[in-house]
Amino acid sequence: MLLALCTTYIVNETAIANFTYNVNNLSVDFTNTSQNADSYLWNFGDANTSSDFSPTHIYSAEGNYTVQLMATNSNNCDNTKSVNIDVITDIYSVKNNQYSIYPNPTNGKLNIVFNKYFPKSITIIDLTGKILVEYKDISKTNTFNVHKLQKGIYLLKFNYETSIATDKLIIE
Repeated sequence: MLLALCTTYIVNETAIANFTYNVNNLSVDFTNTSQNADSYLWNFGDANTSSDFSPTHIYSAEGNYTVQLMATNSNNCDNTKSVNIDVITDIYSVKNNQYSIYPNPTNGKLNIVFNKYFPKSITIIDLTGKILVEYKDISKTNTFNVHKLQKGIYLLKFNYETSIATDKLIIE
């Protein structure tokens, strides 16, 4: 006589929350790219929420908002993704960001401190329009080593989500 024991395992797939977004002035279009989920709860960081799949949200004011998407599946497995986004209406707001660039002129280290909004990247461009360096992962306080740049005048380009600001950089 042969006996067999069988064990059954149930594997529930975990929901994976994910999204992209596009800022257009105070309006933000969110594209839901979540996987293994069938219900969604968005928190836009301004006391407003939505259960739409891919909502558009209009903010009442500029600012930095933490957007959260919680994706849940039929097995009650959920996952949350949070992203900080900057909602800026125009170049005037970026210019009034009151960032500090020092020393300028410089011959080695360049410090850039932002008071409110951080750009996605900063690009150094020569006067012919050639991109020389691009810095990413920008934070409130930044120090860049620019000692390899030749003496001259350069353009600092601040690449924000919905706009661009520029400033002059002098290398001695």
